[in-house]
Amino acid sequence: NGRYPKLGQGLNQKCDLIYYIISGNGKINYQNKNQLLKKGDAFFIQQGRPYSIQAKNLFITIISQPAWNLKQYKIID
Repeated sequence: NGRYPKLGQGLNQKCDLIYYIISGNGKINYQNKNQLLKKGDAFFIQQGRPYSIQAKNLFITIISQPAWNLKQYKIID
């Protein structure tokens, strides 16, 4: 429950990400647009594009290509 990241937006400099919603619901802000998320949805996040998520009881799986690494990730304002 809450917001990710808590402040600003997350950005992966090398990985494309696919978020698949297993349960719960929320909202993703991506490319200055809000998209509602619910069970069964999938959402593609292109590398180098900032995003943030607000959710309640959201259970997800994330697919990344190439493999995710903390050094590739940063939080921006």
